[in-house]
Amino acid sequence: QEEVAAVFLRDPAVLNVIAVAGTSPLVQSENLARLFVQLKDYSHRTVTAQQLSNASARSSPRCRASTSISRRPRI
Repeated sequence: QEEVAAVFLRDPAVLNVIAVAGTSPLVQSENLARLFVQLKDYSHRTVTAQQLSNASARSSPRCRASTSISRRPRI
């Protein structure tokens, strides 16, 4: 999980990464980790969340897992 988090942290569009390892009630697997990636504001980056996700998956074989992107509403 640290290796995958480091891939995201190297990107200048990323502000912070929180990684949590372990199982969930729906997926009983010891090989599960969830990463929450906080991006910088739109005015401070040139890529979308989807572009960052695609680039990270290509840059490391450990980032090949499924991704889901959620957006908080801008206030």
